[in-house]
Amino acid sequence: MISVGEAFLRVEAALQPLLDTGEFPHVASRQDTDAFGSRFAVYESDRSGLRLTWDGKEPFFVLESDRLPNETTAGPWIDLTLQRFDPRKADDQWVEELCEDISAALREYMEQWTA
Repeated sequence: MISVGEAFLRVEAALQPLLDTGEFPHVASRQDTDAFGSRFAVYESDRSGLRLTWDGKEPFFVLESDRLPNETTAGPWIDLTLQRFDPRKADDQWVEELCEDISAALREYMEQWTA
């Protein structure tokens, strides 16, 4: 069984090469142990902001952007992908697939900026 904290770190590590390529430095993190263990990390570039969230209440991992490629101003967070995660059943394979799915959503999002 893999903890949510470990899964979050693995997802962040999987996203890091893409974030580096897109020049999205990490700008903020927060973990709220009083709110079901929810946590997030925020990354910003000159084009947009991204947020990786673990919603402990629902239980989902969510990758969001504050704008789509054709928008010039930031708006409310837009889901790029939402992935259910059950920490009671999580194993290495599940977390690897989670990392792949979230990375694929980020890759697709970033490709829209270069198209």
